[in-house]
Formats: sequence, structure tokens, C-alpha cells
Amino acid sequence: MKETNQLAIIVGACLLLAGVSIFFSFGTGLTFEPDLVADSYTAVLENDGTLTETYVYDVASAGTYRMLFRTWDDTLAFDTMQSPYVELIDVKAPADMVGYGIDWRGNSVVTGEGAEEQRALIESLGEYNEMGIFRETRLGAGQYAAQYTVRLHPPLQYDDEDAHFNLKLAATHIPYRSVDITIPGAYVKDIWVRPTSFETVMEDGNYHITGTAGENALIEIEMLLDPAYLEVIDGFPEKTDGVREQTETAALLYTVPALLSSLMLLLGRIGVVAAPLYLIAIFLRHGREKQAVVPEHISFVPDTSLLPWQVNLIFNGDAVDFDENGFYATILDLHRREILHVTEHSDGEGVEIEVLKTVSDDAYEQRVINFVSNAGKGGVLDTRSFALAASAGGEKIAALNTSLSALTSEVNRAISSRYIVEGRGRVLPLVGVGLGITLFSFFLFFISPITAPVSVPAGLLGIVMIIQGGIAAVFPTTLFGAWKEDYYAEKLKWDGFRAFLSDSAMIQRYSPSDLSMWGEWLVYGTALGVGEKVEKAMANLSVDIHETGMPHVHMMYAGFIPVARYTPPSSSGGFGGGGGFGGGGGFGGGGAGGR
Repeated sequence: MKETNQLAIIVGACLLLAGVSIFFSFGTGLTFEPDLVADSYTAVLENDGTLTETYVYDVASAGTYRMLFRTWDDTLAFDTMQSPYVELIDVKAPADMVGYGIDWRGNSVVTGEGAEEQRALIESLGEYNEMGIFRETRLGAGQYAAQYTVRLHPPLQYDDEDAHFNLKLAATHIPYRSVDITIPGAYVKDIWVRPTSFETVMEDGNYHITGTAGENALIEIEMLLDPAYLEVIDGFPEKTDGVREQTETAALLYTVPALLSSLMLLLGRIGVVAAPLYLIAIFLRHGREKQAVVPEHISFVPDTSLLPWQVNLIFNGDAVDFDENGFYATILDLHRREILHVTEHSDGEGVEIEVLKTVSDDAYEQRVINFVSNAGKGGVLDTRSFALAASAGGEKIAALNTSLSALTSEVNRAISSRYIVEGRGRVLPLVGVGLGITLFSFFLFFISPITAPVSVPAGLLGIVMIIQGGIAAVFPTTLFGAWKEDYYAEKLKWDGFRAFLSDSAMIQRYSPSDLSMWGEWLVYGTALGVGEKVEKAMANLSVDIHETGMPHVHMMYAGFIPVARYTPPSSSGGFGGGGGFGGGGGFGGGGAGGR
């Protein structure tokens, strides 16, 4: 495959990943909505702690829900309590539905026509600290409005200068498409709104807070107020030293991770888009090869001075990868050069390899000779013994498997550096940046879980960058590197030779009369991974492979299968209330849902 085509595949895959990941990174739970969301959530707080909330529930699936509700993490009560609580005032339901509230002890209040008849069913289906609207028959698709009025009796911290009120309006809830919160500003000195993506403006003496909240996103308003506020609200004040300092420190501990998470998210989005551009830039700077004119099909071995294992390493796929074809091609070449002698068994069950010469000047060939000598007896290896060894199991077959695995994957790759400049290292910065974004984002999530809506997508974008780098690394190292001197032209010649051997029509047109040429084609074709195609072409042309003095390639493969595919038996075993400072520490909590 041409390098430009390889680059196009990489860039296309990276852009696809970038588009999908960025699309989902903007998802706040609303990208693919569940079948129940809050189309709008409106909350109005009064100075005395009265909170009026209006939910417009949007039900997408008919016949699924009959209870739409709002829960509280803190105590919901109907009577006066001696500790912080939420006092239920009223529930307004649509005309054909019943409003209800269930307090912290399981007692209920119901409103609306026919409410008393439904009380027992509501109590059996509802949860404690919950208020909502109910219809005995399942709801159809559509929107349903509910209004809840409560009076907050929150914990309050104060000193001589400031009072502190942390109001958590939602923490566990369905997605809210639209959020509109009004906070009276008469006593407020400073305000912190979470999530930080919400917009806060001051109008007519009130803070108007708007935004969109994904599923389970924290919605919290933390305030420093004039101590006079303690006389206005019926709360549970607690004398605390350094209220402002504690509030600002806690807010900072939320704000800094939140800002850093937003930065990581931005960098992640930029990174996944920049990744394919970076890869293109590397290719244009380092990967483009010198132009060379080489025929698409070449009928001769480009360089017979190269040993088959070297051809397999350098010119069969990636220039730093070696596979089993190099091993089998080496055995065939040693047979052709009369260092080994390979004889096929008449029953077609493998081959017999005899060592004729025990020494080779090449280190890899010497390893092959040593393997044959050690695996056989008296300098003769009968591959039928492999099947018996595999059946028996034990250390012998395991040792043979280890040795063969090394011979079919490990060679001295130093020779590659004579031909190429490796380019995979140039992809590492992309992987490194992605890894950095991932680790730092998940660290932010670990120290501040409420940043999850931002830090988790940021971390996932970092993982996408790592994947993009991994995709680039799968392709040949020369794609982002280069062939030295004129070796790219030689590489094209070997490609042309492989293409020739893979085309039976071309072989038929240029079939040699010299039978020894078939042996040479078989050896180097095996090194290039097309040995069996050469063998097939010989059969089609009625060329008897034995007359060439060479064994069948497929017999070689078959003989070593019991060792190559041996897997040792596996062994198994086994083993038998809120109200504090900072993000997430507010009073209230809960949120909207349905069942």
C-alpha cells in the first residue's frame, strides 16, 4: 500500500475518533436524552428560606412512569424538628394527578382530587424524603408541570463578620434542559455558584442564575451573608471561627480543580483535532520518500546477497518486524545451499531435516542449525516427533515452543538501521500528551469527584489521543521515518518481486526454464510471505517441485505446527446532613426523577 494511502487511513481514523469524542465530550447527559428529563427547572428562594420550585417533566415514553418526584438528601418533615430539615408547605399537581409528600419517617401528605384513595399506593411506591406527583395509570408521553413549596431550616455558620449558607438544590437527578434560579441579594455579600458553567447576573436586587445541568450534576449555591440574615431565616446557626476564610478556602478547593478540569477538557478537544494535523506534519517533514521509478512487477530476485531472514525483516511489511516466514525461508535456503537437507515423508506427515554442516557464518542461521540439532537426534530432526511431544506435554515441548517462538520473532534488528530511520518515536509526543491529560484529569476527579462532568470527559479525550497515536504506531515505522540513501527504490523492487510472485498470470508469462530459479523464487517468496503462492503456480504449470530440489513449503509449515501452536495447560484458582463548606457540602440535595 502506498504511503499516502496509509497516511489517509490514519488521518481518516483519527478525524473520526476526534469527531465522535468531541461530540460526546459536549454531552452533559443531554446528547442522548433518557426517556425522562426536566424540560425546565425553576427555583425561587426568599429571604425567610421559602423555596418554590417548578419542574416541567418531559416524558418521552408512554406507559413507563406514574410517579414524577423530587427527593431531598436531608430530612423532609411536616412538623417542627430540632435539627436542620426541609419543611413541606405545598405540592401542586396537574388536574388529573395527585400531589404527595413522604417525610423522613414514611408519613405522607396527599393533595388533589381522589388523593386519599391513592395514599396507600403512594406510600408503598414512594421513598422517604420525597415529594412528587402521581397518577395510578401510567403516564402518556408529554410534559407534566409540578410545583413544590418548602421552607428551608438549614444549618448556618457565623462569626462576628459573616454568616454562611450553602444551599444544594440538586445532586442526584435526571437531566435538566433549562435551569433558572433566583436568589435574593439583600443580605448576600459573596456568592459561589456550582457548576461554574452557570451564568450569574444581578438584576433588581436578585441573583439570576441560568444554565443547563446534565444527569447528576451538582447544583449548589454557596453564600456569605450579613449576620443579620440569622434573624430572618429560621435555621440552626452555629458559632464558627473564620467563616469567610473557611468558605473561601473551600470554594478555592472546588474552583481550582474545576478550572483545571475545564482546561484539561479544552486541551483534550484541541489535542484530538490537532493529532491528525501533527501526523500529517511529521509525514511531510520526515516521511516523504525520494521519487523512484520501479516496475510494478519484477521477475528476478532484487538482491541475492541478502539472506532470506534479512529480506523478511527489512522488506516484508514493517522494516523492523520479523515473523515465522523468515524462519521457514532460512530452512529452505539452508537446504538449497546444502547446509541442511529436508526430506518430505511419503505419508505427507511433516518432514525430516538433516544437519549436513554444523557451522554458519551468519548468527541467525547458526541458531536455526542449533535448533534442528538439539530438537532432533543424531543430527536428524523428524517433525513427527513434535506431535508426540505435544501430546505428552511437559518440559520438553515447552522448551521447544520457547525456542521456536524466539526463532520466529527475534533477530538482530541492528541491520534495519542501515536501511531506515525509524519514525515511531516521532509519534510518542502525541501519546505522551494524551497520557498526561488522562492522568491529570483522573487525578482531578480523584481529589474532587464533583468535577466528574468535566474531568472524566477530559480524561477520555486523553485516552483518544493515546489511541490515535497507537493507530499511527501500528503502521510501518518508515511512514513517519525514511529509507536511507537509495534503499526506498530497493524496497519498491522487493514489493514488485512480491507482486510478481503473487500473480500467477505473470509467473506463467515469465516462467523460467532453469529449474534452480524456481528454488530461488520459492526461498525468497517464502521470506516475503508468498511462498505457497509460488508453490501453487508451480503446480498450475505442472512443474514438479521435487525436480527443483526443494521441498513443499506447506509441508514445512505443517511439520512445525504442534510446536508453534502448543499451549501449556492452564491452572486455575480463586478466592472463595449536609450544610458544610465547599462544593457538594450544601444543605438540601437530591433532585428530580421518576418511576
